[in-house]
Amino acid sequence: MLFSAMLSLAVAEVMHDKLDALASLVNFSTLSAFIFLHLSALAHMAWKQRSRRYVAHWGVPILGIAVVASVLCGMAPAALEVGDVWLVLGITYALFMRRCAHRESAANDLDCT
Repeated sequence: MLFSAMLSLAVAEVMHDKLDALASLVNFSTLSAFIFLHLSALAHMAWKQRSRRYVAHWGVPILGIAVVASVLCGMAPAALEVGDVWLVLGITYALFMRRCAHRESAANDLDCT
């Protein structure tokens, strides 16, 4: 958490003359998180649980994704480009950490047998 706070402070200091660009990046991040939230709800309730509550568990997440995607499409191209790079880096890091966790889990399973 300290690292994140220090990184945020450094970014804010570097971009103090470009608050509009910084706000766009924050908005991109927030909107991306909402898209992933809707995708998670859709994957869990609609696909995994096979819910028959079509409006609540299919329609609402799909509508949410459409609304957020339309807002994202209206953002400044520079914010989208930087946001996309940041998003790809974040997904890559998450996949790397997931792979490490699986390897560690498999190593522990081998130790227990």
